[in-house]
Amino acid sequence: MSTHHYQVLIDEVCRFHGIVPTGDLAHGAHIVVAGVALTLLPSEDAHSLMLFCDFGEPPWQWRAEVLQRVLESNLFMFSADSPHFSMDHESGRVMLLERLVASHINADGLLAKLERYAQHALRWQNSFLQLDADAGSIARLNEGLASLTLPVPASHYTSGPDKH
Repeated sequence: MSTHHYQVLIDEVCRFHGIVPTGDLAHGAHIVVAGVALTLLPSEDAHSLMLFCDFGEPPWQWRAEVLQRVLESNLFMFSADSPHFSMDHESGRVMLLERLVASHINADGLLAKLERYAQHALRWQNSFLQLDADAGSIARLNEGLASLTLPVPASHYTSGPDKH
């Protein structure tokens, strides 16, 4: 994506929807939507834009289960232009990453995507708040993790030695 096209797209998103980005826009737009941090970067490829959505840090007591589900989500979402999950090695936070093709995105479409990803991140974060030590904890964890790859049902995410 050309720097000019990237700048125009970010300016439109911010102007039309009242978003105030922080930092130097030429090196990335840092935008907060519904309390969720998102970053947009012009790609080295002149025809694309990189989107990063901060899903947050998984709770320590559920870390292994959550990271396993994140990897499973990557498998179910796998395709040429689909988003995928990663972990920021410095912060330990789960990130959703997507490469957007410049010719397929406009300001309204981009904002809709930012809002959708922010809502998924909030639902994912809120699923951890509901966890406790009772027997329903794993079911609530699975429901929260299933929101990452809707419409795949949460029952598909049940794991264990006899589940695949």
